[in-house]
Amino acid sequence: MKIEQYPTWLVPIDIAKELKEIGFDKPCVYYTNEQLMASSKPYTYDSIRTHIYIRNGALITDIGNHNIFKNRISVPVWNDVFEWFREKKLFSTIDFLCNSYIYHIKHTETPFFTGGNYTETYEKAREDLLLKLIAIYKTANQ
Repeated sequence: MKIEQYPTWLVPIDIAKELKEIGFDKPCVYYTNEQLMASSKPYTYDSIRTHIYIRNGALITDIGNHNIFKNRISVPVWNDVFEWFREKKLFSTIDFLCNSYIYHIKHTETPFFTGGNYTETYEKAREDLLLKLIAIYKTANQ
């Protein structure tokens, strides 16, 4: 799958798929499906499905957990994912230190605490943080 002009405020599709696998169930406006992911066509913002439309001149949203459907994958915004992990007692921050970004994770029910590697961009630190949260959650819930 090629990605072009993908919005930075949405979690990448491959990570959204991993989130579905671990039970992410927050309502989302956007979703995709397996057929689009398997396509060799460029994947753009326009090819992400949404439940926002206008009916009788009014803006209508049909937000839901698209992960309950076998062939759909919810595509959340970053804040929703980090909120979901906070609900699971995994708290995280991204700090800017010495001209680099680094993340920290704290699990409130254990003495567990971890930090990531320094990265040059906030976006890279955010993605690394999310991948680490997914790995921790998978390990804790095997």
